[in-house]
Amino acid sequence: MSRIPVVRVEADVRAAYNRHAPHARQGTNIPTSARPIVEAIARLFPNEAAQRGRALRRSLALLLLALILPGVADAEEVTVCDDACLAAPAWSCEAELLVWWLRNGRIPPILTTGPAGSQGILDRPGTVVVYGNEKLDVNRHLGGRFTLNGWLDEAHSFGFQARGFVIERNSRTFELFSDGSLLLARPYFDAAAGAQASQVIAGPAPGTGDLSGSFYGFTKNELFGEQASIVLSLGTEAMTLNFLAGGYFLQMRERLEFTSASKLLPDEAVIFGTTDKSKIYNRFYGGHVGLQGELWRDCWFLGFQGQCALGLTTQRVNAFGDNVVATPFSRDWVPVGLLVQPSNSGKRDDSTLDVVYEFNVRAGCQVTSWLRVHIGYTLIYWTNPIRAGDQVDLALDRQQGAAGAARPRIPFADDWFWAQGGSAGIEFVW
Repeated sequence: MSRIPVVRVEADVRAAYNRHAPHARQGTNIPTSARPIVEAIARLFPNEAAQRGRALRRSLALLLLALILPGVADAEEVTVCDDACLAAPAWSCEAELLVWWLRNGRIPPILTTGPAGSQGILDRPGTVVVYGNEKLDVNRHLGGRFTLNGWLDEAHSFGFQARGFVIERNSRTFELFSDGSLLLARPYFDAAAGAQASQVIAGPAPGTGDLSGSFYGFTKNELFGEQASIVLSLGTEAMTLNFLAGGYFLQMRERLEFTSASKLLPDEAVIFGTTDKSKIYNRFYGGHVGLQGELWRDCWFLGFQGQCALGLTTQRVNAFGDNVVATPFSRDWVPVGLLVQPSNSGKRDDSTLDVVYEFNVRAGCQVTSWLRVHIGYTLIYWTNPIRAGDQVDLALDRQQGAAGAARPRIPFADDWFWAQGGSAGIEFVW
């Protein structure tokens, strides 16, 4: 079974192109990007005898032109890469899809199991950490970044850049239930006794009885930032090179939640519930300086932008908890959890001098005189933010400082942080 030759279809497309594209030079080949469509048309009709009429082939050629003609003039200009097409634009607007990874944070041991006699206490034989004592394995984050560039004079010597990005909220949950046959416990360090201890939430609980219980852990983080820069051209001939200076803002928010619920066996008429929650806010405010450049070869370009920002990071920890004991006749509630006590509940603030580094590199192509596409890579390094898991204090003093410093506390322990990943974007220039 024969097919319409690709050469014949292409000849009809070329003839229609020369007739219907007023800008075209006679005999001009169709754009290379259209050849896959030409070949697809030839493959669509396996029986050449049934499709041999020139009227049908002309119709297919005109249909192909309807798909490629709106951008063919610009595409042809880019193919020859003349100065008018590749001249530096006065304005550009860019949108990018981001696929990033953030440095995972750690959480301390939060849930344990083991033999009934161990009570899930950390230093006893057989105790195993079920949740915590590890880095949280968070999947990749998707996001978007938007950039507006503009020159404010005809010589393109003085301009501005405004840029912002946002990464989606990414969360992780952990749930575990026991009917009492599997011991579950919340470990902590008894500061008053100077020894490890635990709160049993499923299994035999000393002084309470046999319990069934469940545990729920939740973590979430998100990142976004903005910057505004004055751009000064350094006027090099070998490549485009600009100096940047302006304001830089970066924020990271994290959340932790640990909830346990227990029922007294066998009738489950008495219910115990405990919740610890904390929200962490890091906000960096600073000024930055940097360099931005592009190197061109024909229609292809390689660009970079690097900057260093110096400023202040404000840190806030907002912790709260609750304890509930419910019976068929009463319900008692207190506004403290297990690891959230009066000594570390509520809003606490701190600040520190900080530095943020950012580096971007991208490679792309000028598709038309008004459109560019590119792929890229970004690395952000933040020196002194706080992470949510590092603010969890496992030392617990139920007397709240009657014989010493009140525990638990908020340590405001700094840790370095990075975000990195790839991007794919389109840029409109004019």
